[in-house]
Amino acid sequence: MSQPGSTIDENGNVSAPQWRFGLCDVFALPTLCGNVICCPACVLAQIAGRAKEYVFVKDFNAFFKMVVGLIVTIYVCDALIIANDITLQTANESGDIPRQSTLSTYYTMDTIFRLVIGFCAFAYLIIAVLLRIRVRAQKNIQPNLIEDVICTMFCSCCVVIQTAREVGIGEECMNTTDPNNDPATMQMSRSDDGSATGFDKV
Repeated sequence: MSQPGSTIDENGNVSAPQWRFGLCDVFALPTLCGNVICCPACVLAQIAGRAKEYVFVKDFNAFFKMVVGLIVTIYVCDALIIANDITLQTANESGDIPRQSTLSTYYTMDTIFRLVIGFCAFAYLIIAVLLRIRVRAQKNIQPNLIEDVICTMFCSCCVVIQTAREVGIGEECMNTTDPNNDPATMQMSRSDDGSATGFDKV
């Protein structure tokens, strides 16, 4: 007996279920693509809600706040690194050589900011990979941890878009409403041919 989502070729051979949409098919839904770039936390939260996999936390709102916190922290630390670089460069150009203690403080803060960015980026990577693994399990897609990790590392936007489309997220994803409490979103989670998506099957 074949698994849901599997295909049968002309010779009767059954192939394992695959992703319904290609990893590089990111422009089929332009709004979703823009949402992932402008507000990845919104899209990840919708995926988590539909997959019911709130990584590290217990509910939708906590998950959304966690992802927003990670992204905001990355941007803030990056801005502080740039500000430090500009301050040091301005001092050098003006001939005002900073004291050794000042340089030491600068390099210490620069290292701390970069470590924080690295930690947040790694946490984001883990969240995206774990959500993708969850969706694979729901859709009976063969597990492939190496592929998931590599794809997420080198093209996280593509991975998030593919995973979002797999659970039925389309143009409506730019919101912070728990899909499990939103009848309109649940209705839109059905595919074009009316068949249930992974979200409906949870």
